[in-house]
This record gives sequence, C-alpha cells and structure tokens, in this order.
Amino acid sequence: KQWYQRRVAITAGELGIYVCFVQDFLEAFGTNLLILTLEEYHLHPVDILTTVFNHIEVSVPEDLQKFIEDSKTGNTNTGLKNEVGDILPKTKQILSDFYGPYNSQLALLLQNSKYLFNS
Repeated sequence: KQWYQRRVAITAGELGIYVCFVQDFLEAFGTNLLILTLEEYHLHPVDILTTVFNHIEVSVPEDLQKFIEDSKTGNTNTGLKNEVGDILPKTKQILSDFYGPYNSQLALLLQNSKYLFNS
C-alpha cells in the first residue's frame, strides 16, 4: 500500500497536477507559501529571485543581476522546437481537457486566475 500511495503522488507531480500538493502544503505550513511558475521565473528572473529572498527574509545579493546574466540556461530545446513546430490544436485540446479541472481547483484554492493557464 505504501508503494502505491508513493507512486500515485510521484505520478501526480510528474503529470503537473499540483493542486493536491498545494493543499497539503497549505495544511502543513499555512498561508506562508510563495508559489511561483517557471514562466514567471523565465520572464523576470531577477524580480522573482528578489521576491524569493524577501519571502524567506534573506538579503538579496548585490550581484544577483550579474549572476543571472552570466548563468547559462540549460536544456532549452530550442533546436527541437524548430524541428517539431507548434503544438497541434487537437493535442492542445486534449491537454486542456485533462488539466482544466485540476487547474480550476488550483486557481480556486489560491484565489488567482493565473493558474487557469488559459493562454
């Protein structure tokens, strides 16, 4: 039984069904959680890391901007995207149908519509 429960949890995380984990984290740690998306980090890494440092009440390194600029981004798959192209509309619909209910629950739980991922 333990193996099964652990495998279900790992599978949910691997699939990107985060609402079950966020519920557990909220129960365990209260509302003092900082939840970010990878997209937010990629768009505004300095702002996001500054937010993280402030959230955990650690001083922001003075050279944060330079550190990020000097860091190499790994596993970008840019060549693969050019080869494969955009997602097919049918695939996008299948993914939306699957993740939609979980994303709705997450958006409701966090009271933030950005987790609906409607784009």
